[in-house]
Amino acid sequence: MVTPSAAPKGYYQHVPLFSDVLDVVAGRAPLIVEYKFSNNRAWDERSEELMEKGHALLEAYDGPYVIESFHPGAVNWYKEHHPEVCRGQLSWPAKLSKNGAAEWAAGLLAFDWLSRPDFVAYDWTGGASPQVKLARSMGAMPVSWTVRSSDELAQCAPYFDRHIFEELSHFGIPPHEDFAASWGNYRPMGDFPPHEVWRFTCDTARQR
Repeated sequence: MVTPSAAPKGYYQHVPLFSDVLDVVAGRAPLIVEYKFSNNRAWDERSEELMEKGHALLEAYDGPYVIESFHPGAVNWYKEHHPEVCRGQLSWPAKLSKNGAAEWAAGLLAFDWLSRPDFVAYDWTGGASPQVKLARSMGAMPVSWTVRSSDELAQCAPYFDRHIFEELSHFGIPPHEDFAASWGNYRPMGDFPPHEVWRFTCDTARQR
């Protein structure tokens, strides 16, 4: 199949807006909503605008959801403005020499004392790290990402309470149930049915 150089007449297709996604899901499945930023070391008016517009859509949405972000500022924004919303800190074991001081500190979950996340979604290879253990002791639920095989799940299962999956065919899940984003039996503040969590992003690059 060859992709045409131009769309057929009358044809229009684009990446769906976040509002479109919410309309399609319509409360039928729990959502993990990730706020994404081009620079996790900065916070400006555009960052505030993203948070305000994203939450306005979620506030009008009739369905269960949690939010998460690699940016500690986004997690803290929810703590300050909407503490009733379940919030999670995404992180990974960054290297000081390669990723810089800010990313390294975020990888150590050094800002959790400020944002106090309800859960910490950490790279599945870092479950045994002191920072994940400390996060648990502070009341945050450890969640692994992104598990892509039964072997990876077996390795990280002792350290995490919930898991975010991809490539579900490796777990014997029919392909049509893989929504190409993320999936898991995942909800720190309640029980959601397994296999029914979809993950979408609010991205500063796409919210024009």
